[in-house]
Amino acid sequence: MPPVITTAEARAALAEAGITQIPPEVAAWIDYMVNQSAALADTLAEEIYNQTKAAVEQPRDPAALKNAEKMWRDEARRRADELAKGMSDAQLKQISQTIADGLEAGLGPKEIARNLDAVKGLDANRAAQYLKMEEYLEDSDLSAEEIERKLERYYQQLLNDRKETIARTEAREATAEAALQKNKDRGARFKVSITAGDDRVSDICQENEAEGPIPIDDDFPSGDPRPPFHPNCRCTLAYITSDEQLERAETRAKDRAAKTAAAKEGED
Repeated sequence: MPPVITTAEARAALAEAGITQIPPEVAAWIDYMVNQSAALADTLAEEIYNQTKAAVEQPRDPAALKNAEKMWRDEARRRADELAKGMSDAQLKQISQTIADGLEAGLGPKEIARNLDAVKGLDANRAAQYLKMEEYLEDSDLSAEEIERKLERYYQQLLNDRKETIARTEAREATAEAALQKNKDRGARFKVSITAGDDRVSDICQENEAEGPIPIDDDFPSGDPRPPFHPNCRCTLAYITSDEQLERAETRAKDRAAKTAAAKEGED
């Protein structure tokens, strides 16, 4: 399978960021990232497929199960390609930032390339955490060998956390979509978003909850038809089939939204 991002696209993205003179070591790293993108998509597809299959309710009919498994695998492949492309785009932004930071700090090509190699596979936020940890350890009294061991351990921790977040979010995507379709089939007319109601609720999820019940085919204020509204989203949906349920749901939604707002403001 061809890479989900080409070398030309990668270099064009760097050029748009104002980086036209690319050191040979950095160019080699970019080529490596491009060549690994297809393998990355394959790995993600398998993780997404396995977690989705374990999370959804499997049909009992063997023929239906076979068709469902094909659908899950095809969807996993499609979503993995999208994720790999998105991850590559995020990495390109991190490349640009790392190169710019290195040049500003007076680092040479080899030092910049070493930093780039260290953050491959991480998104921008986790890459920034890694580089901050590297800076902290280098200011410590630890030996070079101890620093290297700690950094490797920290890198693997960040990488595993990212993989788990992706797989968990994608599994929730599949199960939430299945639940939405199932409730449509049974005649649900409205849906309402429910947060965890604590101070960890994101602004996005709080706004969706405060919207109250909406028509089942509409999107919430975030632009999404159902959770997850962001990675590690904890929201759920309740479905409404009658006008009587709708009236009660509107009242309950207002109460929940008020409690969430109070929790985020630190009130009892």
